[in-house]
Amino acid sequence: MGSQRARLNNEIDARKKEVKEAAATLFLTMDYEDITLKLLSERVSISRPSLYTYYPTKDVLYMEMLKDKYLEWSEKLLKMFPSKKQLSREDFCKKLAKEIWNDDLFIRLLSLHQSAMENKCNYEQVEAFKKDVLPYFINFHQVLAEQFPNTEEDKLNEFAIQYNIYCNTLDGIKNLPQSQREIMNNLGTFSKIPKGEDIFYKGLLLLSSDL
Repeated sequence: MGSQRARLNNEIDARKKEVKEAAATLFLTMDYEDITLKLLSERVSISRPSLYTYYPTKDVLYMEMLKDKYLEWSEKLLKMFPSKKQLSREDFCKKLAKEIWNDDLFIRLLSLHQSAMENKCNYEQVEAFKKDVLPYFINFHQVLAEQFPNTEEDKLNEFAIQYNIYCNTLDGIKNLPQSQREIMNNLGTFSKIPKGEDIFYKGLLLLSSDL
């Protein structure tokens, strides 16, 4: 019985992984509003009814994908910033900015305005999501405390909040349509639009000025 259950769980995990990989591919090339479970079902090996048993709505699916990313980053943060290797504030921001900026899927998922997805999910689903992603926020705070041991707790917490708000806006910087960029350049909205990664890094420097 145990081995049968294990095989069944492995099959379910494999199918869900296939669905999430296909969903990621779509999301990196399409607007979220244009993605449907029907469209997704045409790109995976399982039937549409089976897909609905795993993910009744696309919001549930993408919340799980965001959860996976948070947990991936939860472990990655500890490896990026080991407790015995304290960096300068500039180097800390530069390293964090570079790694986040290169994670296209995480940036896109963060742009989905989490509260909007949560409003389409029931209370139990939202509560489970909040509990599941908690290790990310705990580890992020741990990294901050170890990298900036002389900073007051309130300042660390303030930076963590501002940082997470900032990250939710990155997709608009990284994936600014060329047409919008041209319009702003023609209108002189900004004298010059720097590279997105440079904007992110300099923004982190400003946010971290009290650390």
